Amino acid sequence: NALLYPEEHVIYGDYAFEVWDDKLVEHVLSFLTPDNMRIDILTKSFKKKSLCECLLPLFHFSLLLPFFPAFE
Repeated sequence: NALLYPEEHVIYGDYAFEVWDDKLVEHVLSFLTPDNMRIDILTKSFKKKSLCECLLPLFHFSLLLPFFPAFE
């Protein structure tokens, strides 16, 4: 992308939008539900009571996964 786009657009290149369309944004966001999305949080502050520790052998590190009750 560094050779194709100006400096301010290098990171997102083809995905830059010059016009904001509220209806389009709302339409796209309507597809995101707790059942079909993933949220990753990177933090040093957490309570271990609500986490389960899993070992990921392929990547050689432990991962703490939160337990979330099922969404109704």
